[in-house]
Amino acid sequence: MSFKTPANYPLYFEGIRLPDFGAFLDVAASMTPVSEETSMWFWRFTMCMGAPRKERSKIVGSHAKELLAALGSATGGLAPELARKFPGHQPEQVVSDWVKSLRIIIAASEVRKWCQWQMEENHPAQQAEVPGWTVFAESSSAMA
Repeated sequence: MSFKTPANYPLYFEGIRLPDFGAFLDVAASMTPVSEETSMWFWRFTMCMGAPRKERSKIVGSHAKELLAALGSATGGLAPELARKFPGHQPEQVVSDWVKSLRIIIAASEVRKWCQWQMEENHPAQQAEVPGWTVFAESSSAMA
């Protein structure tokens, strides 16, 4: 299966639009050495079109940290598979979006008891209110 237009899947985490490939963190979890629990959690994480999801921040942060660590150790070997899954997109950009998304998720999970996210095209854009982050939800390019 290939995903040609990741911008069509905007994922908002605590009102912050994640970078385009943040909506495909389930793919990252399926391609890296994470626990089955974390892999399944990210699969459910991305199943949120039009339906807000909510989870305890401790759980969110734990899974995000595990995936971020796994990405760090597996990045080089992912390029051929990423090129097949996301034709027309640079594997380095996909991984960069995943890392940025996970860092946003981790930072937000550290300052809240609960985290909420959803995938919705008409979600109101907000400036990030996560300490240390100055990004705007309207454009993932502002985060580069």
